[in-house]
Amino acid sequence: QAAAEDNGLLIRALRARAGRDLLLLGGDGFSAPGFPDNVGRAANGMRLTVAGVDPKALTGSGREVIDRLRETVGEPHPYTVSAVQATELLLDAIARSDGTRRSIVRELFDSEVRGGVLGDFSVTPTGDTTANRVTIYRLEDGELVLDRVLTPPLGLVVSPRAETAPAPTSAPPEGAEMLVV
Repeated sequence: QAAAEDNGLLIRALRARAGRDLLLLGGDGFSAPGFPDNVGRAANGMRLTVAGVDPKALTGSGREVIDRLRETVGEPHPYTVSAVQATELLLDAIARSDGTRRSIVRELFDSEVRGGVLGDFSVTPTGDTTANRVTIYRLEDGELVLDRVLTPPLGLVVSPRAETAPAPTSAPPEGAEMLVV
């Protein structure tokens, strides 16, 4: 709750200083349930990124799994999709292992998923997955609205070495001001 309040103060201050023409971009911390209530209309038009796929954007077997979950618990949080896939991935690795921790970890890192909730992907030697989609939301009148799901080039998401982070390569459109918060 405190983070949502702090984020709300930040966004209101930015809007007061820079006005409505400034495109605000935020990470998943701004998608916390209390944030829209704490910021009000100052966040209208803000774009938020969340790693993974929004439950409403799924297709195929992933959609079927989430639809069944929705019937039981209501509208799932965006990270629910990744949590379901991670659970399936771990259970499959345990089933393929000899039961030791070392064997389970080895099986996790050797995983190749076909037709999973997140589609087809594998786990890299650094423990990242090649499931590299990112959901973009737009805040409108206190609601997160699904804007689009992007699939950035794998090199921007998965590093060949754990300590190497890919350099950002995107820039605002010509003539547009943008602030990433």
